Amino acid sequence: MIKSLHFLALLFIVFGCSKGSESLLGSGGDPTTPPTPITGKYCTSWVNFRASATTPSMSLVCLKDNAWVEDTNPIDESAECGPSKIKHYGYPELFLNENQEILVGYEECPGFGEETIMKVRKFDETTGWSNFTDQNIIYNLPSGKPIEVYSQFGATYFSAFNRVYSFWSAEMGNKSYLSYTQENGNWTRIALPETAMLRHPEHYASPDGKHYVYYAQPQPRAFEVLETGIVDLGKIIPAANEYTLYSSFVIHNGQAVIAYSSDINDASWYDQVSKIKVAFHQGGTTWNINTDAIIETPGRDGMTPHLFSHEGELYIMYPDQTTTGPSPSYNNIRFRMRVKKYDGTNWIRVGGESETIWLSQRFEYTQDEGRILFTALALDPDDATQLVKRVIAWENGAFAFVGNPLSVKGNKAAAEHWSRPGKVIVLESDI
Repeated sequence: MIKSLHFLALLFIVFGCSKGSESLLGSGGDPTTPPTPITGKYCTSWVNFRASATTPSMSLVCLKDNAWVEDTNPIDESAECGPSKIKHYGYPELFLNENQEILVGYEECPGFGEETIMKVRKFDETTGWSNFTDQNIIYNLPSGKPIEVYSQFGATYFSAFNRVYSFWSAEMGNKSYLSYTQENGNWTRIALPETAMLRHPEHYASPDGKHYVYYAQPQPRAFEVLETGIVDLGKIIPAANEYTLYSSFVIHNGQAVIAYSSDINDASWYDQVSKIKVAFHQGGTTWNINTDAIIETPGRDGMTPHLFSHEGELYIMYPDQTTTGPSPSYNNIRFRMRVKKYDGTNWIRVGGESETIWLSQRFEYTQDEGRILFTALALDPDDATQLVKRVIAWENGAFAFVGNPLSVKGNKAAAEHWSRPGKVIVLESDI
């Protein structure tokens, strides 16, 4: 049992339920049904701009008695970002290591023409947040120029084989890399086998303990991560004039599956109708694209779909604009989430849809058995001109908000730049 201190006295004495033991949802499929009160086990983080647009901090919140309780000591290193740098963090990603310790990876002070510092921190039982290693992920290219991590699309962080991994891309040199920690705490860098820069990296851990990293650009592509290296599962070749945006990956009944959103490849991509396609791995580096339509009413800009497998069935969660209508502008994109199940040939709609949510800069999903959780921006129930961060769950065909609205707010007219929803983690024991 880790000792509680700082905000832990309030925050973490919360985890009395076992995984899947209680439903987050009320009766029926009404997305407005209040969630059934539950005790914690979920934490999330996000970048917020409450102080100002240029001096953000990164907050951690955990669930206690159906309410989100915020860390009173957020990570705030904006003082280290000089005036020549863009003063915002890359996307924070919470994750657990094999010892069930909470870690977070993020990019500090990303800026054009500037060196980007990638950090991993650990929550310590006596001191709160501290550096995971003495060495941050900072490298120079062979030319001697500093690496600028492609911060708009972030990196992904995870723990495997008693190491911490980060997959990331660099603008200078247009290369993508795997970095992992050695026993001495230093980071080792490996260039991935691709001449073009891979963007939108994400991590997937299969139920049997295997690890995969996948990308959406320039083509959807996946790698299996082994302790001894990586295995290339190949890439999906887009159609002529097709621009791929975001992707999802799952192992379903032993087969790798990728879903990805795509637009027309021109300067007006954010004004075009986005589609979602699904491809099934056929072995080696070969993929077969399923042509069955996913979205009933597509809208502008891409949004991350989410594939998941549960009890031998394959599902996909996706954005749809049937209820909301077309978005009025590219910086005010709204939609509702829906779910479909694959019957071996076609995708069949399952259950209801979520409340209206707004596009933000990144969507990440977490599966807790048959429950899918993600963070999003939705209307403040007390002020229809404002958006707040919400945690949303899907289970048994119904969507519901989890806990109370989080305190970060911003005007809904330009939502995607002021809040970056973070990933939900599932704690497996009391802390």
